Amino acid sequence: MPPKHHSALYSSDNSGRMTGDKAVKAHLAAGVPADKLVMGMPFYGRGGKEYPNFQDFNKVGYAKGFRECWDETARVPYLVNKNDTLVFGYENPR
Repeated sequence: MPPKHHSALYSSDNSGRMTGDKAVKAHLAAGVPADKLVMGMPFYGRGGKEYPNFQDFNKVGYAKGFRECWDETARVPYLVNKNDTLVFGYENPR
């Protein structure tokens, strides 16, 4: 099973069960004042069984021939292998 996005803003076919949007809505529904919420996003990458540990994007992404993609629904970037399988999720300024 390929990895899921680990910090998607919104739900998509490749996002996990929790997203930034769901987290904010859950906190607001629990009564946390909106002006007290601070949302952070990790700036690191994570792969599945094939690449379980964080590795520098330039070494993993380009050296291995992966292709960068963008999930417009979840609003996150990710890398796919030659079979178009998601193999590495990460964040970028976009």
